[in-house]
Amino acid sequence: MKISIIMYYAPVGIACYFATLIGKVGNQIVWSVARASIIYVVFCILFFILFSFLATYYGGGKTGVKRFWKNIWLPLTTAMGTCSSTACIPVNRLAVKQMDIPDEIGDIIIPLGASMHKNGVVAVQMIKILFLFGIFDMTMGTGDMAKAVLVALISGIIVGTIPSGGFIGELFICTAFGFPMEAVPILVILGTITDPLCTMVNVTGDPAISMVISRIIEGKNWIKQKIGAVTQA
Repeated sequence: MKISIIMYYAPVGIACYFATLIGKVGNQIVWSVARASIIYVVFCILFFILFSFLATYYGGGKTGVKRFWKNIWLPLTTAMGTCSSTACIPVNRLAVKQMDIPDEIGDIIIPLGASMHKNGVVAVQMIKILFLFGIFDMTMGTGDMAKAVLVALISGIIVGTIPSGGFIGELFICTAFGFPMEAVPILVILGTITDPLCTMVNVTGDPAISMVISRIIEGKNWIKQKIGAVTQA
């Protein structure tokens, strides 16, 4: 009964907490959140296109690029719909099979990538850190820049692979830089807005990296040999 009361009133408390912060900082925070979100969306789209093309071209040449773009859409849409890297493991595994990536590579890279390869998380954590420095009118020195990179990289490992799993990373940011805990609700809102594209970048990078690993382990012509073996069979 007590827990149900807490769960019922928690959203009201968070809303009041956020309203108090807006009263202190000003309504510019709303536009700052919108601007940071737009910047991150543009970054994710550009990063997804460039990283996917370069990684798959290096890993499998023109054939690798074609197979990647033909089969990546199910993991991409699943990632944006679920906001969970873990939920995308089955569809990502199916995608790497359709890309002719060897099973022994896909079976290792895809599950590991879901929990460790989070370039989308690292990028959004950097956006959040810069956002808070601007909101609280703080100057970022060279030491802060180095710390920001380190914090973002660590956050990419510790955050959960579930929807809104970045809450731990947001607490980590506030603790590492001494931001007031009043900033956490703002980061939660920013994280919720950016979560679909953040997960999309995380998930789609795993098949691309699998192609790179396939080239390193199987050789430059691995995909032609795999296609040839399938044709003969």
